Amino acid sequence: MIGAIVILLGGSIAEITAFSWQSWLGAAVLVRLGVGLAQSILITYISEIAPFQIRGFMIGAYQLCLGFGQLIAAVATQLVDTHQPNKWKPLIGTEFAFTAVSILLQHIVPDIRY
Repeated sequence: MIGAIVILLGGSIAEITAFSWQSWLGAAVLVRLGVGLAQSILITYISEIAPFQIRGFMIGAYQLCLGFGQLIAAVATQLVDTHQPNKWKPLIGTEFAFTAVSILLQHIVPDIRY
């Protein structure tokens, strides 16, 4: 999970400091790679750590939160595109907040060792 967080952080920094649309596109691909890694790892982690009685609920709750987050991101992107299309960097900057939450929560989740 730490690897996915590092990729997310690096991609977010690269997006904010992008100097052209090509460099931003490369950074966005890096961020999406980190998101994909995190999603794959988190689903596996939840299915391993959750008791079998609530495992389905936990995975469903994760997917619901993921879908809700995608809805909020789409609405925010549309609002920025409609009202202030030149002010896109603060929207990208919100990625840092979610990466920071991931870093902070990384230290309190139980470790799986077999």
